Amino acid sequence: MSDDSLSQLERLNRLREAGALSDSEFEDQKQAILAGNSQSGSGRPSFLMGAGIVAVIGATLLVLVWTQSGTNRADPAAVASPAELSQGELAVLDAPSQSPTPENTPTVSAGDRLTFATSDQVIGTNPAYLEQRLGIPREKGAGFLVFELGGCTVSYSASGSRITGFTVDVGPSCSPTIRGNRITSRTTFGELLRRESWGRFTSDCIYSCGNAADPVMDLSYRGSHATNFISIRYSTSADQASDALTLWEQGVRRDLGLSEYESPLDYEPFNCVSNPPADARRLMPRMTVRSISVTGDEVGPCSS
Repeated sequence: MSDDSLSQLERLNRLREAGALSDSEFEDQKQAILAGNSQSGSGRPSFLMGAGIVAVIGATLLVLVWTQSGTNRADPAAVASPAELSQGELAVLDAPSQSPTPENTPTVSAGDRLTFATSDQVIGTNPAYLEQRLGIPREKGAGFLVFELGGCTVSYSASGSRITGFTVDVGPSCSPTIRGNRITSRTTFGELLRRESWGRFTSDCIYSCGNAADPVMDLSYRGSHATNFISIRYSTSADQASDALTLWEQGVRRDLGLSEYESPLDYEPFNCVSNPPADARRLMPRMTVRSISVTGDEVGPCSS
């Protein structure tokens, strides 16, 4: 058998593997090549048979390239003849198909993960599921997980097999979206109240807070049936809240009949307070948000 016949058989086999020829068509063409090889001494029959095979192969390649290249079939002028096909087009039969891999599979962006991470959906979920959605946490321990997402640090609290709440710090690089509202470092309590007027000003402690962190001012939205009893607390910084907290403390002292420096017998009126006096309230709308806490039970440590 000549080298030319072997080459034709190999090409036919590739066409069959590519689906361009059926098994019966392959066998017919193979027998024709073998028959032509046995008559090679006569010259003309072998030449005619070889020309026929080349024509079949060329036409098949044309159909394959036309189909895979997305050429407009309604335009005959757009169809190239076999002689006009480039080497790249002819090589399409030998190109392996690409299967989906981690490298070519679309990934979820950090922004999308942050949107989920700061949504009400995470409350009550399993911590293991949270890791599947958000990736490896920066920190993890008994009852807490911390993630870095989209420039934000999101800290979760957990009890048993459920997430009970999370806190996210707001800053120049972190602007989370909470219930459809994008919160930036310039978002004020006044803006939030214009969107949802039922929030109330609260503070965990306004006087003699012991070893607790500096007292801050909060705008709290207590959970209800409409929000699946999920509460939100927007907190400002201690330096912004200082003047208002001083006025608030003075108002409580007046109500109790205490002088400015007199120590109270009961500190309860200074803890978990709401409904500030008018002079303190006037300062609060201009305060900007510095952190957000979302819980499934209550707003912060004050449940009443």
